[in-house]
Order: sequence, then structure tokens, then C-alpha cells
Amino acid sequence: MVPYLKGLHLTLDSWRGDRDEDGWRSTNTVEKKFEWNGRVKPPQFVRMVPRFKGDMDMLLELTRHEEPPKVPVRPTTHAATFLVGDASGAGYGSMWRHIRRLDD
Repeated sequence: MVPYLKGLHLTLDSWRGDRDEDGWRSTNTVEKKFEWNGRVKPPQFVRMVPRFKGDMDMLLELTRHEEPPKVPVRPTTHAATFLVGDASGAGYGSMWRHIRRLDD
């Protein structure tokens, strides 16, 4: 649920002057953070950032049940995976994967 709270947080902070149109902070320097004086009064209404609706829809979906859904936490199958990938950039994200089921 935590990733879907980001749209709410970005919307609540969208009124601040150092934010872009998506609500993200434009500056990330320590000096800029300490320049803020605590006397600026926040507005009564803020503009909704683009990701707000999708995040709220997902939060409503995740919290619609009266009881939390039961999710198995133990694996039902066993497998070993061998994965080789190219991180150099020249392979355009190519990889090779081999999976062998251990229950057989």
C-alpha cells in the first residue's frame, strides 16, 4: 500500500513553490531545504497531481474487503533459477534464464 500513498503526498505538497507539474521537488539541495521559512500559510485547496486518481483507485481496491484476504506465504513449488544478464548496455537488456523444477 505504501507506493500508492505517493500520489496523496505529492498532491498535498503540490502548492509548494519548488515543485514541478507532477508534484515532484525540483531542487534537491540542502541549501534550498533550509531556505523555507515556516511562516508560509498553505492554501485551502491544492491541485491534484496526475498520478493521484490512479493511486486512490488502487488504494480503494486494496482496502475494499471487510477482512484482509488470505495470501499464502509459503511456496507451493520449488525451483532453481540460473539467470545471466547483460548490464553493459550493449546487449539492450538481453538475458538468458534457465529454470529447473525441483519437485520432478
